[in-house]
Amino acid sequence: MEETSGKAVQRETPFQAEQHIMEGALENSTDTPVISQSNGAPREMIDMVELSNDDNTKFDDTGFSFQLQTAMDNLRLENSLTDVTLYVEGREFPCHRVVLAAASNYFRAMFCNNLKEKNEDKIVIKGVDSETMKILIDYTYTSRVLLTKYNVQKILEAASLFQFLRIVDACANFLTEAMLPENCVGILRLADDYSLLALKTQVQTYIIQNFLQVVTYRELLDIPCDIFCEILKSDDLCVTEEEQVYEAVMSWVRSQEHERLPLLSKILRNVRLPLLDPWYFVEKVEGDEVIRKCPDAFPLLQEARKYHLSGNEIISERTKPRVQEFQSEVFTIIGGCTKDEKFVSDVTCFDPLRRSRLEVAKLPITEMEADTENRKWIEFACITFRNEVYLSGGKETQHDAWKYNPSLNKWIQLEYLNNGRWRHKMAVLGGKVYVIGGFDGIQRQNSVEAYDSFHNCWTQAAPLMLNVSSFAASAYNEKLYVIGGGPNGKLSTDKTQCFDPSTNEWSFKSPMPVEAKCINAVTFKEHIYVAGGAMKALYSYNPRFDSWSLVTRLAHERASCGIAACNNKIFITGGRDEKNEVIATVLCWDAESQKLTEECVLPRGVSHHGSVTVKRITPSDSFYFSILRNPVTMMESTFSYYKQIPAFYSAETLDEFLQDPQKYYNESLQENSYARNLLTFDFGFNNNDENNETRINKTIAFIERTFDLILISEYFDESMILLKNALCWSLDDVVSFKLNSRNNKTKTKVSLQTEQKIKEWNSWDWKLYLYFNSTFWRTIDKTVGRKKMNKEVKELRSKRNRLMKMCLKERNSVDPSKIKDESLKPLQYGNSVIQGYNLNLHLDNMTKQWCQKLITPELQYTKLLYDKLFPNQIKKSTPLNRKENWKTYSKKWRGFRSFERQNRNPDSPRSSQ
Repeated sequence: MEETSGKAVQRETPFQAEQHIMEGALENSTDTPVISQSNGAPREMIDMVELSNDDNTKFDDTGFSFQLQTAMDNLRLENSLTDVTLYVEGREFPCHRVVLAAASNYFRAMFCNNLKEKNEDKIVIKGVDSETMKILIDYTYTSRVLLTKYNVQKILEAASLFQFLRIVDACANFLTEAMLPENCVGILRLADDYSLLALKTQVQTYIIQNFLQVVTYRELLDIPCDIFCEILKSDDLCVTEEEQVYEAVMSWVRSQEHERLPLLSKILRNVRLPLLDPWYFVEKVEGDEVIRKCPDAFPLLQEARKYHLSGNEIISERTKPRVQEFQSEVFTIIGGCTKDEKFVSDVTCFDPLRRSRLEVAKLPITEMEADTENRKWIEFACITFRNEVYLSGGKETQHDAWKYNPSLNKWIQLEYLNNGRWRHKMAVLGGKVYVIGGFDGIQRQNSVEAYDSFHNCWTQAAPLMLNVSSFAASAYNEKLYVIGGGPNGKLSTDKTQCFDPSTNEWSFKSPMPVEAKCINAVTFKEHIYVAGGAMKALYSYNPRFDSWSLVTRLAHERASCGIAACNNKIFITGGRDEKNEVIATVLCWDAESQKLTEECVLPRGVSHHGSVTVKRITPSDSFYFSILRNPVTMMESTFSYYKQIPAFYSAETLDEFLQDPQKYYNESLQENSYARNLLTFDFGFNNNDENNETRINKTIAFIERTFDLILISEYFDESMILLKNALCWSLDDVVSFKLNSRNNKTKTKVSLQTEQKIKEWNSWDWKLYLYFNSTFWRTIDKTVGRKKMNKEVKELRSKRNRLMKMCLKERNSVDPSKIKDESLKPLQYGNSVIQGYNLNLHLDNMTKQWCQKLITPELQYTKLLYDKLFPNQIKKSTPLNRKENWKTYSKKWRGFRSFERQNRNPDSPRSSQ
């Protein structure tokens, strides 16, 4: 509407104006062509208007195609200028040949080639019902089609037949959006029938990711065998145990046993029978009557039996754990030598999928304290057998043998070796652990021992043909390979020795491309990969063809490095470069992409360490979340709480530390991880890495990919509401009391200048915090909404206040000196005064126990969890007692520093303090 001289005038749209002009022209039209005139003169007699503008203008009428299509549809509906009639189930559809040919390759071929229909006025169409044909013809003239769950399958079939390719794509998208566990197999069959490769791939991925839901519907029993095999062989098949895969296969076979029994061995090849529980395998598989009717399946059963007897030897693709399985893999760094020639007893598990790490039980050590130089575990050997880590030998532990049990998180001593050794190797073959070669302090050895786990004893095996130490060893296809090594202290060899237990004999195979020692090997996908020494390369040996090949070049030497195969990739850890400097980086070789990348950085560089793979027990549907704290307030709190760490101890104040952090900070000391980029460190990344934008973005991308939810400590109540919604909890599940709060007297006010210095010193943490603070609020807007969030936060705080009134003697936290119950006193640590709560004694027993759990300090509560989870755990390994040890360490450290001050040179800058 437009106001003109006080009157409202209705303005026409350009399209309406154009229609009125056309209508007027039609009303004035005659049977003869109209000659355009001006003042009654013919056009050719009128002089052309002279224009001064030399520019050309391109007129692009985007609306004309729609107008043209509308006009053609009107002509069709009026049966005007139509030149062909389609007959479908007795129903007539007048059309224009040119329109049909332009819209469909089917009709284009019919009308543009020498077919009989080319000149026929009436054509009978079969293979489609009349209603579906009407939808396709309407689409041809209007570009519109209404897809519903009732007609999409018929439209897809007809569109595929008549080659309306854009409708086919629309149907595929509709089916993708409508996909559910109960209908996905039917959609998959449609995609396969009509060669819709993109849709087929999408549905197969959906079934792989939702396999446990799909198998609960009978529709899975109708899946074609070839497609079922494609799904089952996927490493990403989302199951919690391989037994679920086997049961799905057998249900499929039994549903049409007579027709499908001949297919059993084909489909059973995609079930990883060796990964079944041995008892389940014996009772359910070997005892299955259907299995016994299929002789072609017997070799697969034999393979599984052999695997169960031989431990964790890699025999085929069926012995490889699925990526999404209940037991994913982690590689473990055991001990090693640091750059200061100190040997450590740490054992750390690294999860490359989640970029996380976990410290487990340390190596068995001497009576010396762990913090002193411990030279017990030097140049030992280790291997994984039945998901336990076996360790043997060492310069000062030549006859020792131990195994680590992940379930107990404990090292168990085994029978001593017959021949003491170090610089040797271990391997698993035929259900036995072999200890091979090495050095005994006098000469290189050729002796080989095999461990009998049932009798806990070592027996001699056939000796090596060539005495070597510092070599590589690995097993493949029931044979043991010893590669390279040093026949003496100066020389290296390129020899490859092979042991065949069936003949109890060794033989030589093709030599390595180079002579090398201080190397390691791992078996991976029918090859043995070798790295280390001075090679600056990764080599592979193919036992089937007895041939060597160069895999890739390395930037540096990696003498005495570790190598492990984990989750379908090879990881090369640590080692020493050509300058004899220890290396902290971990390299990853992806055989599929043929790329070598730097995976991560170890907390400290090591060499002469063990590197093996074990299975990690983690449910596939685990929910991962983390909570971030503002690095500014966290740094102030950390300085107070961890004042005794080396980085903080000598600085009187946080400002003094930040004035020149490098003066106090030694990145090689692991305790100093609290002093810089603690968030980055906790996520498993190098907290001392350079401030590189690309690397930070990769870190953020990893966290987003790995974690389902990132919360913010400063908005704790809002975070709890998000967590509640994500896990479908009730509000009662997230009610909590604040623990570990400090007395205000021990808090330091941070100035703006100090705040800026903290951000610069913790630049990685600050960028992580800024990014995830913004995603936090976007998540709230997307999942809850601000209005609902405010309402639920108010309800949560109300519940907390009522609980505090009921559970606590005082309404707030109090200093530890005022807490009567010793079990409720928080550990006083550093320079902080950590507050806690007094329990209201006037409660019934059940309420009292419930309230007590809410106010139990962090360490005491963790101890309760550990005692419940690991009832057989050695008590000194609990976190609480580790903290007690830390208190002892702190006292010793303070005593040492006090002694140092008293004896410091009077001229030193801090002598007066």
